[in-house]
Amino acid sequence: MSIAFTAVAFVSPLLAQVTETQHAAEAAFPLSRKVELTLHTRVRTQPNGLGLYQGRVGPILEIDLAPRLTAIGGYYYTVQSDQEEDIRGTHRFFGGLKGAALETRMVEAELRSLIERFDSSGPGFNRYRHRLRLTTPAKVAPYAGVELFHDAGGWRSTRYSGGIRWATSGRFELDFGYFFENRRNLLGPDRHMVTTSFHFRRRPGKRPDPDF
Repeated sequence: MSIAFTAVAFVSPLLAQVTETQHAAEAAFPLSRKVELTLHTRVRTQPNGLGLYQGRVGPILEIDLAPRLTAIGGYYYTVQSDQEEDIRGTHRFFGGLKGAALETRMVEAELRSLIERFDSSGPGFNRYRHRLRLTTPAKVAPYAGVELFHDAGGWRSTRYSGGIRWATSGRFELDFGYFFENRRNLLGPDRHMVTTSFHFRRRPGKRPDPDF
């Protein structure tokens, strides 16, 4: 119960200025000792605008290359509507690496770099993202991160995120968070997002990622 009150206390002050919400769920299953398949789904809403405007689904494959280094590959199919009520589908292919930069009893630091390819009915483009995330190994723990996004035009956006991670058991985890994204002018206004995510892992012990 105290976790629920903590999450509400964290999120409530943000609701007055937030423009969007994001809700994700995923289930991960080991294919071998070093390979894991995650089935991912996510929706986004604009409570004071479009309502439910985006949904995506797809698989993520992770391969442990070393004790602290993992290769990532995946695909998402996204359906999104805009202000003109047009609906379009987008294919996103991505791959990269993530690794533990620091692991102690007090803090964990992780680095992640991804290359993404977006294809739809319009021109496709590549996006490059690099993230640093900090957390602690406790059952209930805060996390914080910063992520840089680039494309062919240079700097695209910077995303600052934070939240609370609650490992309810060895296989289940809940995340409550928020991010602010400072974006290039041509992309639209800066983004405020309240986030929730639910994770299930058939193989306990590996840390889920609250934001793919």
